[in-house]
Amino acid sequence: MKKIDIDYLKEAFNLSEKARGKTSPNPFVGAIIVKKGKIISKGYTQPPGKDHAEIQALKQAGENAEKATMYVTLEPCVHFGKTPPCTEAIIKSKIKKVIIGAKDPNPFVNGKGIEKLKSAGIEVISDVMPEKFKRQNEAYITYITKKRPFVIVKAAISLDGKMAKENGNSRWISCEKSRKTVHKIRNEVDSILSTVNTVNADNPKFTVRYNIKNSKHPIRIILDTYLKINPDSFLIQSANKIHTIVVTSHKSEAEKMNFLHSQNVKIWQVNEENGFLNLHQIMNKCYKNEISQIMIEAGPTLITNLLKEKLIDKILLFVAPKILGGSDRFLFTLRPDNIGMENGGFKSFDCENFQIGIDLTDVSCKKVDKDIMIKGYLNYGKIS
Repeated sequence: MKKIDIDYLKEAFNLSEKARGKTSPNPFVGAIIVKKGKIISKGYTQPPGKDHAEIQALKQAGENAEKATMYVTLEPCVHFGKTPPCTEAIIKSKIKKVIIGAKDPNPFVNGKGIEKLKSAGIEVISDVMPEKFKRQNEAYITYITKKRPFVIVKAAISLDGKMAKENGNSRWISCEKSRKTVHKIRNEVDSILSTVNTVNADNPKFTVRYNIKNSKHPIRIILDTYLKINPDSFLIQSANKIHTIVVTSHKSEAEKMNFLHSQNVKIWQVNEENGFLNLHQIMNKCYKNEISQIMIEAGPTLITNLLKEKLIDKILLFVAPKILGGSDRFLFTLRPDNIGMENGGFKSFDCENFQIGIDLTDVSCKKVDKDIMIKGYLNYGKIS
């Protein structure tokens, strides 16, 4: 593989970033077409139902695509979905060579696209930069291979590990620049997941603000075992404009559910045990509703239980240069107690179950004004 080929493929990866947050549950892909040492066209994935990156690039190239080379970050699709297969269009264009960043793990593709192109006489070089695609499209990889959303925990803590003061006041631990960063991430994910406890205590909006370009509000999913959500909360009052889901148990009162329906709130019911909602069933419902990436914005109890169930993939932790003091409101609830039902139907766990510890991989730190943003991926290893 020549350096120039790597450079062109890297350019395709950079191009694909224009589609980040706009293609779920599909991957966001970049494609460029090169002929006689010049880029003649570019493309990136459009929203579901519209052109894939390859099709965009082929349309721009027109008849000039004949005998050219295509660089594409992901294996072209070979099946009919919401759009026709890209392989057919590539073959029809008489492209001479295709260089692919990564094989598609989707069982409907997974090597079939490569074989289709080869059988048509097109030279194919595949899996050139698989790790780059895997990290860039981490949500898609998890959604396809684990059949659940990719879960990000966003949290802000003080230097002494506190998410809030003893009185429960959790507003503005992090600085304004950190909060703007969070809103940019909100604009990229499909959904924000929180609990009734957070909603009733803080009355959050869970919207995208700060004048972010091409913004879209994520789906808001609230866990509420017995439907104690405040009917006057911003989330309920704005549900007619912003997609809002309340997850509750099968024991919830019909009258309360009817009220939420009347406010345009969608209800999901899942099993509960001793008042605790089944997290895996919630993730399964998200998967079936094509929600491929979720950001958790909640208190320590929900975060702790997601950790216990090995459902956290990534952590974004903003550490503020403050000391709040006190003996409660830490990021992880490491002691068994009886507060679960008051926190949206969840319980904490005993830290003795985690004597081995949980490592973070690919850890990075970045200064955000006065705060430090720590990013890492969960490696559960031998934790049982």
